[in-house]
Amino acid sequence: MIKFWQYIPARGAANFASLFLAVLYSRDLGVTNRGIIAVIMSFSVISIIALLGGTTLTFRQVGLRELDPELKKSLCALLPLLVFAGFGLYTLSIYIYSNFKSVIPPNLVYLSLIYFFASTSQYLALEFLLSRKNFRTAGKIEISTIVLQIIIYMSLSTLDQFSSAINLLLSFSFSYFAISLYVFRRYFSSAKIRFGSPQLFLRETKGKHSLGVALNFLDRLDRIFIAWFFPSAILGQYATMSGFLSAARFFPDAISRIRVAGYSFNVRRRFRTPLVIMSWTLLLTATGAICIFVARYFISWLLGPEWLMSIPVFIFFCAQEIARGVFQFLANHHIKNDQSLKAHNSSLILVLFILPSLLIFSQSFGIIGVPLAFLFCYTFSILASRKVWVRSA
Repeated sequence: MIKFWQYIPARGAANFASLFLAVLYSRDLGVTNRGIIAVIMSFSVISIIALLGGTTLTFRQVGLRELDPELKKSLCALLPLLVFAGFGLYTLSIYIYSNFKSVIPPNLVYLSLIYFFASTSQYLALEFLLSRKNFRTAGKIEISTIVLQIIIYMSLSTLDQFSSAINLLLSFSFSYFAISLYVFRRYFSSAKIRFGSPQLFLRETKGKHSLGVALNFLDRLDRIFIAWFFPSAILGQYATMSGFLSAARFFPDAISRIRVAGYSFNVRRRFRTPLVIMSWTLLLTATGAICIFVARYFISWLLGPEWLMSIPVFIFFCAQEIARGVFQFLANHHIKNDQSLKAHNSSLILVLFILPSLLIFSQSFGIIGVPLAFLFCYTFSILASRKVWVRSA
């Protein structure tokens, strides 16, 4: 039986350590350069998930040890193809942004290419551990990665040889490569690598790419959208705000990963009564208000008032995070119950509605419209999946 307490606290500690690091480099970078770094990291994550999300979700659901030998051969052939396809997508995205929106210095562009492969290797290392149900190890790895990043970044900053942006990308790249090398040598060095037909495993991912792409694409789409339609300083403020308010995202993320890997959460009917639901709503509202107050206080204290966005942006972003967590858990629950069509339909609604909603809401309300559009789409998708798709199943 998987004990989720082995993973969730470690995941939370890693998130808050990451927040500490974000404060450190945000102060060094400034608002505008913080926006450029947010663009690099967002394009990297989107490219990785767009090509690898469905594949990693599939072998995490089945379990790496339970995979058929032919599927393992197929997976070994498929992963390199997907990684290089993702690299092509990432390179194209950076090129278009740097040439048509805001110039990214060439040294950062070259270093960001290394960063892409480093973050991909770390992503795969963690997914392999989770597929083996090594949750305690995965949690320790995530904490170790952040701690290593903090040590390297502070050391490079002390040497004062490079810019803060270069120091940051170097610290991330080195830590990701180091941790990935450790994981693969420690847990997978005895594995025999044999290649088969990549199409074999690709067929197994049918219906699962949409959820992985939708969730992770939407997690970065707000920053990409702001990067294109708003000044870089606004993106720096938004990325800082989201870093503080998204620190609690580890809980729904961890719960969803554990659910897909095989842990069952039994919610009894008496916990779904109107009184209980209302109590949870009030609790979440109070928690959100406290988080907003604390986040605004610390951003202003640590970075300065020029980093603050308006209170309505904070409120709608916090509500968006709650809706995202509910959607993520329900979608992963459907996948584990072999109801991939429900998850696919929910994700399809998000993908179809999010861009038009962003354009309409941002034109109508400005920067407030960005989290408002996400809140609208997550809520609509949840309601649609619970009503329409459940009836049709």
